[in-house]
Amino acid sequence: MTGWSEMRLLDRRMALVSRAISLSVFSAVLISAVVVLLFTAFLTGWKIGTAVALLFIGAMVAIGVGFAIFLIETRLGSRAVRVRADVLMHEAEEAEG
Repeated sequence: MTGWSEMRLLDRRMALVSRAISLSVFSAVLISAVVVLLFTAFLTGWKIGTAVALLFIGAMVAIGVGFAIFLIETRLGSRAVRVRADVLMHEAEEAEG
């Protein structure tokens, strides 16, 4: 791989990781809002079930998409990092000797 293609790959991987982390954090914020609303509804008697359900659905979608993006990034990374066969053979020979 050339220097520029490696840089492009690293840039893409960094963007994917950043997106995945952002979605995961967003999901955590939505879950926190769900918990706050559930306690508020219990203490006040407000009927906010629809809002709670929509926030929970949003949180599950965000975490699901975040996990999918992490999966894509790890596959990109594992394809980019390959150990040459001659290096592996050299390691095996050192372990035997």
